[in-house]
Amino acid sequence: MKKRINVFWFILTALLVLACVSCSPGGKQGSGNQEPGKEGETGEGVALGNWEREGYGFVKEGLPVSGNVSSFRTVFLTGDRIYYTLISAEGGPGFYCQENGIQKELPIILPSEEGSTWHVESLSVDGGGMVWVLYRPVGKARYSACFLAKYTQQGEEVFRKDLSALPGFSMEESILARPCGNGEICLASGRECCLLGEDGEQKGSVILQREASLLVADVSGKVYAYSQAEGRLTGLDFGKGSAGKRMSLPLEDVRILEPAENGGLLVSDGKELFEYDPEGENSVRILSFEDCGILERAEGVLDCGEDSFLILAPGDGFLRLSYREGAAPQEAGKEKLVLAVVGEIPQTVRSDAASFNKESAGYEIEIRQYGGEGQEIEDAIARLNADLISGDGPDILDLSGDGIFISNYAQKGMLEDLRPYLEGSSRVSVEEFLPQVVEAYTLSGRLVGLPLGFRLRFMMGLTSVVGERLEWSVEEAIDFLEGHPNQQALLGRINGQSAVEILFRYNADSFLDYENGTCYFDSEEFRSLVRLAELLDSDTPERFSEYRDISRGNVLLHALTCTNADDLNHGLQVTGWGKEAASVAAYPTVDGSSGIYLETEGTPVYGILSAGRRKEGAWEFVEMCLAKTDENGLAAYLKSLSPTKTSELENLMADMIRMSEGADEHYSEDGVEWLAIEPMDEKDAELFRELLSRARLVTVDETNPVSYIIYEEMGTYFDGEKSLDEVLDILQRRAQLYMSENQY
Repeated sequence: MKKRINVFWFILTALLVLACVSCSPGGKQGSGNQEPGKEGETGEGVALGNWEREGYGFVKEGLPVSGNVSSFRTVFLTGDRIYYTLISAEGGPGFYCQENGIQKELPIILPSEEGSTWHVESLSVDGGGMVWVLYRPVGKARYSACFLAKYTQQGEEVFRKDLSALPGFSMEESILARPCGNGEICLASGRECCLLGEDGEQKGSVILQREASLLVADVSGKVYAYSQAEGRLTGLDFGKGSAGKRMSLPLEDVRILEPAENGGLLVSDGKELFEYDPEGENSVRILSFEDCGILERAEGVLDCGEDSFLILAPGDGFLRLSYREGAAPQEAGKEKLVLAVVGEIPQTVRSDAASFNKESAGYEIEIRQYGGEGQEIEDAIARLNADLISGDGPDILDLSGDGIFISNYAQKGMLEDLRPYLEGSSRVSVEEFLPQVVEAYTLSGRLVGLPLGFRLRFMMGLTSVVGERLEWSVEEAIDFLEGHPNQQALLGRINGQSAVEILFRYNADSFLDYENGTCYFDSEEFRSLVRLAELLDSDTPERFSEYRDISRGNVLLHALTCTNADDLNHGLQVTGWGKEAASVAAYPTVDGSSGIYLETEGTPVYGILSAGRRKEGAWEFVEMCLAKTDENGLAAYLKSLSPTKTSELENLMADMIRMSEGADEHYSEDGVEWLAIEPMDEKDAELFRELLSRARLVTVDETNPVSYIIYEEMGTYFDGEKSLDEVLDILQRRAQLYMSENQY
């Protein structure tokens, strides 16, 4: 089949599971903001398919793939073959194709030049079976050059072209490549697009108004460029050397742009799939991937004709969706579990749900979204609480979602204690997790959830100035800052308005009374918080180095987000600039307790709702997620989080100490080297453990409605529009109204 699909740079995260899952119809037709033409109308363009036949839906089938698909790199789909690259044992790229589960290595060898190893940017195959490889040098020289080579399937090099010779092509830009028929290929770098003939010679060029994000050629060979920054599709006329009309697509976040079998284009954001007619500028909605049981964002789509699509999704591997009569919306015999998310649905949640739906014999996850797509968080929380009160609430809640009062739900007994479930589990135990993390998530005597990754937040300063302050009160911090009137105190380059909101979040439970539905923003304690924020407020000069100014004595404190012990080591050395000792300073708290904070941004935390009707199934899901293992913790490290399982964290720190031995890291500013960083050692690991032992959970996030009220009202005080008494009076009344109206 003479079809082509864009190249995808990704790492697939799970093995392909050979399963056949039925799913619901694609839903009603819909169009974006395109003119002329209405929903489903064809105008004078191609005939758009009719995807709303009663009694029809899409059936999902796994495709046989040999080997571990998680190791695939650049992937390219054709109608009957999957092409991809793998990193060989020697460290270089190997090229493969696969058909019906049978893998074949392509005898393609990139040029061997002394001292050169190559990174494959993209791999593509044209209708004639020619293989196009776009590659760069590995390492520091990566953005100094880029080459395009054309090969036969037998590995014979047809030509090799140095793209730095193309007019307007910057090697520092991402470069796109797309075969477009007749042995030709279209390239794009920034705003520059050019067409190369089958011999590699340039045949034409077009300059776009904005940089290209995607290239696509329809079945006739007509080429289009899509700009994510502009949100427009532009036709390219290389014969005239000009860009054609600019068109709006039916989706804002377009990630997939492929040729449709009937001459149009497939458009997708990885969640929904549309068929678009560039001539008539109209579209029809084909399907929702989530409705078809693909809960991770799709990375690729190929129109195989006869109402069939080849799909590439990280959690599922390669799938075929076929439009068939009698497709059912849910796999027979499975009971539905409702997983609630407030705000946008993280990709990790979709992945977890997809994995569970494949693994579980008795249950199937349905994700219920509260909010998102511009809906106010306050309204989303109100709708969640209404469902909980009515008895139609979810079974599982992602506690890391926007605006959730974790302490409120824990105090009201709305969240199950996970300890009894863990005690009866054969897959995971509470002893596997860091006791400090278990303690942080134990609220009102209940272990309400467990994350798989974490970071720590605290401040740093010179030991000679700040000392070691792992615990200090708001009043003590005020006295300290007032004792240094000629020096700045820096809380991450923020103003006083933001400082109040941040300090509130780190002390939320001191000002919110969940049991009685009230708050205390007219108290002396909150006035002290405002005073501390005023002292932390800084007018940062244009030329300012956070670390250098601390070492010079101009700045007292700075904020740090610490992912691991190596971060901690780096922060301490740079703070003292290799000359003075530096130390950790906690955030000030109302009661003077620990101000070392633990956050889990980027990883979900699943809680089981006490009012849920399917607690056994909910635990099966939570248990599966908690049983995830990572042999040495490096995957969590690469995700900018430290693992919460004790063995994984210890393995990670040991690996980091081993990897840093003999390291020669330098810190420079304005091109001048100032500091050589000493490698991490066991002393840094021990300090990281000490900070973790003092960590406490931030129970209110910045999207919480009360946080927003504080930020909004305090702005009028710091702008000088209202007095502090006026602001605190309004703040108390607004927050009190919200607390009383949103009681469960």
